Amino acid sequence: MIIHTLMNLPFDENALEPYISKETLQYHHGKHHAYYIDYRNARAEYLEKWWGLIDWDFVSVNLTSYTNK
Repeated sequence: MIIHTLMNLPFDENALEPYISKETLQYHHGKHHAYYIDYRNARAEYLEKWWGLIDWDFVSVNLTSYTNK
């Protein structure tokens, strides 16, 4: 499984001032983008467990019987 990490900004946090404050950029990058990285890392395990809940033998039997009608 690939683990994604939050990259450092390629510029200083205050480089966009006065248009975007250092605090706003820190929040947006450090919290907002970090959330999506954490979600992306957890998503694969979540999907694996979710798919594991399905009884694939039951699906196969019923799909075969449905498509052979």
